[in-house]
Amino acid sequence: MGLIAGLVLGPSASAATAPTAPTADGTAGPSASSLDQAKQQVQSAAEQVTAAEQEVRDATNQLQQLSYLVVTLHNQQAVAQVALDSARVKTRQAIRAAYEGAVVDPTATLLADLSGKDPGLEDQVRNHRLADIAARTRKLQAANDRLNDISKQASARSVEAVKAAARALAAADIARGGLATAEKTSSDLQQAAMVAAQRKELERLNKELEASLASLSAGTSGIGVTAYAPADIIALYKRGALTCPGLPWGVLAGIGQVETNHGQNKNVSSAGAMGPMQFMPATFAVYGVDGDGDGIKDILDQTDAVFSAAHYLCVNGGGNAETLYDAIFHYNHLDSYVREVLSLAAQYQAGKQPT
Repeated sequence: MGLIAGLVLGPSASAATAPTAPTADGTAGPSASSLDQAKQQVQSAAEQVTAAEQEVRDATNQLQQLSYLVVTLHNQQAVAQVALDSARVKTRQAIRAAYEGAVVDPTATLLADLSGKDPGLEDQVRNHRLADIAARTRKLQAANDRLNDISKQASARSVEAVKAAARALAAADIARGGLATAEKTSSDLQQAAMVAAQRKELERLNKELEASLASLSAGTSGIGVTAYAPADIIALYKRGALTCPGLPWGVLAGIGQVETNHGQNKNVSSAGAMGPMQFMPATFAVYGVDGDGDGIKDILDQTDAVFSAAHYLCVNGGGNAETLYDAIFHYNHLDSYVREVLSLAAQYQAGKQPT
């Protein structure tokens, strides 16, 4: 049983068990490789989304180009139809003028001459032109059909690209969730490791303090201080400790002895600390209490000082064995100070001075 736990819980209490560290096979949570794998999944998902977006852009550009081509072909077809209609009208007019003996342009005259020599030639020329226009019309229709096919293919590819992007985003969300879980598990493991390290340090300090107590019982002290306080002061420390459940009264006695030898040294420290428990005035203004109930919080009053020290320790974890060391360290930021106070506390509570 550790010394601090013994002070708080008593000799019959069992020592707290430190959290079990995670095993190397990863059964306590994701390993470092799991975290790397989650990051790789996120990266892969991001790359898939980028590729899908590029495919959508390419398909959109191609669709715009084909749409422009269709409009152009439709315009050309309309122009060709107008030209065909106009040619038909002019041909009829030229033939009629030739028959009536009017002067016509060379093309019309040629047509009239040809018609005169061969009445079927005009029909052949006209049919040839119509066949040429029909061929161009068929080409335009084929181009339009091709445009429709390409549009359908582009639309299908766009849909697939959107689906792929959705799948990639879903995979990214899953990967991010796994990454967050892995990071939280890693944080929990780090915290557990820190708690285990603190417990190990407390165990080391307990052994060190127990060794000091053993040397005291043999007639020598590793710290060089022996616990002693008048009976009325001991009673005051015990009453003060009752205001913070779990706080060993011996800790108050140890602090009182180290600071002012239980109020006998009434000097103000070089840092400005005052009173039996050596409070800084600013600290006492926040944590000071009226211990004797006279309506005044007096830093120089023995009772007020002891009760205020109990309150200050309690606020910083003095009622818990696991945080008692830190609470005393808040009182004076020296490890040697904490060890000396704990050694004296163990002596007081073991009854190694007059009560």
